[in-house]
Parts: sequence; structure tokens; C-alpha cells
Amino acid sequence: MPRKLTLAYVAGLFDGEGCFGTSRSPRSGHNFLVSIANTFLPVLLQMQMDYGGKVYKRKKRQAHWKESYVWALAGRDGQRQFVEALLPHLVIKRQQA
Repeated sequence: MPRKLTLAYVAGLFDGEGCFGTSRSPRSGHNFLVSIANTFLPVLLQMQMDYGGKVYKRKKRQAHWKESYVWALAGRDGQRQFVEALLPHLVIKRQQA
């Protein structure tokens, strides 16, 4: 998957598999999260190449489940740019954005 993903494709992926959330850390307080979980690693690695962020393996909760991965984008500026770029294409998560 060596080519850049289109914004429309990424928006569809984010609508279906993406998540806005928060986490709490004793050091940095509350952090905003933008992430996409999927079992198809190549698309998440391409997300990392196109938009930055990190890709990590998610721990299996059931032995019979497929391996899954998460692409996560940190940093408010990068998150804002990412969400603003997707906004015209979002359907399901448009209100959350």
C-alpha cells in the first residue's frame, strides 16, 4: 500500500473504525485521542506515513480473535489539522468532530 490514502477513504475508515476519546495521565492530565483500530495492518501503517502518529498492536481479549492494531494520533495541532481535513467527508462522526 505505497500510495497516499485519499481524504474520502480516510474519512470513511474513520467513520467506521475511528474513535475520538480522552485519557488521563498523572503527568499530563487529560489528553484528547484520535485513533483508528483495524485488523488490516498495512492501511494503518499507511496512515502513519501520511499523517504521523503511532501504530501499535492491541492485546487480544479473546484467543480466537484476529490480531488487531491501532493507529493513534497525539498532539492537539496534528489532531486539529487531521479532523479539519476530514470534516467535509465525515458522515457518522461529523457531529463529534
